[in-house]
Amino acid sequence: MNQSKSLVDLAWRHFDLSQYERCFLSGISDYKDISISNNNNVNQKLLKESVDSKTIPKISADLLSWLCTNSDATAYINRWGVRVFDTQIEGLLNLQFAKIPFPLVFRRCLFTKAIRLEHASVSYLDLSGTCLKGSKIIDLDGESITSALEAIRLKVEHHILLGNGFKANGVVNFLGANISGQLNCRGGYFSNPNGDALYAQEAEIGNSVILKDLKAEGTVSLAGAKIAGQLNCSGGHFINPNGDALNAQGTIIDGPVFLRNHFKAEGTVLLAGSKIGSQIDCEQASFIKPNGYALIFQEAEINESVFLRNCFNAEGIVSLVGSKIGGRLDCSNGSFINPDGCSLIIHRAEIIQDFLMTNRGTANGTVFLVGARIGGQLNFNKSSFVKLNGYALNAQEAEISESVCLGNGFEAKGAVWLSGTKIGGQLVCTKGAFINPRECALNAQRAEIGQDVLLTNEFKSEGKVVLVGARIGGQLDCSKGFFAKPDGHALNAQEAEIGESVFLKDGCKAEGTISLVGAKVGGQLVCSQSSFIKPDGNSLNAQGAEIGDAVFLCNGFKSEGRVLLVGAKIGGQLDCSQGSFIKPNGYALNAQGIEIDHDALLNNDFKSEGMVSLVGARIGGFLNCVRGSFVKPDDKALKARGAEIGQDVLLNGCHVEGKIDFSQAKIQNKLSVGKRSSDLISFDFSFASVRVLDA
Repeated sequence: MNQSKSLVDLAWRHFDLSQYERCFLSGISDYKDISISNNNNVNQKLLKESVDSKTIPKISADLLSWLCTNSDATAYINRWGVRVFDTQIEGLLNLQFAKIPFPLVFRRCLFTKAIRLEHASVSYLDLSGTCLKGSKIIDLDGESITSALEAIRLKVEHHILLGNGFKANGVVNFLGANISGQLNCRGGYFSNPNGDALYAQEAEIGNSVILKDLKAEGTVSLAGAKIAGQLNCSGGHFINPNGDALNAQGTIIDGPVFLRNHFKAEGTVLLAGSKIGSQIDCEQASFIKPNGYALIFQEAEINESVFLRNCFNAEGIVSLVGSKIGGRLDCSNGSFINPDGCSLIIHRAEIIQDFLMTNRGTANGTVFLVGARIGGQLNFNKSSFVKLNGYALNAQEAEISESVCLGNGFEAKGAVWLSGTKIGGQLVCTKGAFINPRECALNAQRAEIGQDVLLTNEFKSEGKVVLVGARIGGQLDCSKGFFAKPDGHALNAQEAEIGESVFLKDGCKAEGTISLVGAKVGGQLVCSQSSFIKPDGNSLNAQGAEIGDAVFLCNGFKSEGRVLLVGAKIGGQLDCSQGSFIKPNGYALNAQGIEIDHDALLNNDFKSEGMVSLVGARIGGFLNCVRGSFVKPDDKALKARGAEIGQDVLLNGCHVEGKIDFSQAKIQNKLSVGKRSSDLISFDFSFASVRVLDA
């Protein structure tokens, strides 16, 4: 008597076997990947109402349970285990607490009710292409649930395969399971809307979890799981709009996490508190949770880089609060949308390398970087940030070891806030646009910047640029920049400390006040060929400023409004030659109490329409007004009362409409007026008590 016949006879003692069941048992010792009937893809056919069920092979679930657990029956099972193809399994397959030392393979089958494997052990489980219709069961806690596969605390020596057309109607539950190989669900379909579709919390997987091209309706939960390989969800579609689409909170993953290549989540993807041994890659992925959290990495630890780039799309909040990223965070060409709040939150995060959002990256909603630490550069060139009437970018108190780049096509509609930020390299806003007309467009108050600040070459601001109290280790260069805040400060650098020069030249234009009140500048202040417009107030206010070298308001410099240098200290010369100062109803240039170590040059087509005041000034070199024009009819056009001039005062060739007042002034060398009286229109000298030491 052969083995297969003996197994059939043994089964006859317990079951009334059908023809299909006898056929199955008689061939169980043969290894064949061949259907026991000619009907392929039986699970799909059985789901069609037009199919005659009598033509479909069927096996009793009770027979399979007996086959896997009866010691006499298992003696007939070879090392390749139980293999069933294109067959309907009728009834609930109950293998609770069973110890099954061989593989279970059910391919392209249809289970009419649930499979129960709680606390069981099996060598290998393959349900590829199989459909689990699921059923109501009473779980081990006494709760009634709809389950397709209940496998709490299951132990699997090798892999679990639930892919290639696998379908489950009801939860697939691997809570606390121990799987030595892969959990591979590639191309599977898991459906349990408004509940858990795939539940593997606290599971231990000795290899990778493959959820590529998977579709899930309901939560996929891996919370607290330990995965020795990768978590790969590329191309998957996870749907749970009112809750978590993917929950991997507290998960430990030794390899990378892939949520890329058209991965789509409708509902929250949760990786808070997870530990990732490699990278997280979300390229070309879509995360949809409007008015909620779309993607959460809070307090996560990622050993390598995080990629949210190349057509990454999030509708809802992306949060990396308190996360630690061992590589870079790259959001280049990514889209972050949450118009009513924060679109991207990096609060208190630590990024060891760069944070990049370049190449047409977009954020519609606040990008929140308060207190973040970035070990490389922060580069947002060619990106667009929008939060009208709010913060487009908020990086207060952040620490960036290298440069911050907000230029080359960068555009912010809303405030950019860098207050108290520490930047080890440059702040580069060249060709950037900052639009927030009512308030601050760019605020770097109290920021510490180790190198240069560049607001140059078509830089544009509509709204205040604030550098109050900032410390800048290099230069402040605003050449060819445009600053607009007509009703207030266009650029406010009061009390700032700039280690090198300040450049507001070569076409720099300001509509509103430029303020350097109390600032300390280690090099020059250069405003040549620039235009400052504030007709009803101060166009340039450097009151009390300390400039280590020369000040240039010359060579095409134009001011419409008051230039205020009261109490300033200039380590070089003050050069206003060929400059134009227009404030007809007041002070065009007010330098009362100024200290100038070298010459004061108001010559060579210097032009003022309004009063020029040098009252109490101390000038170490010449006061040169040769061929300058001073116009203030019926008042003092040039007032130097009590001034001290270390060299000559030259008024040769002046064009003056108004009075000149040098009363009580001290002139170290000569006072030269010249002989071109035709240039002196309404010229009225006042030299009472003037002291000219070398007449």
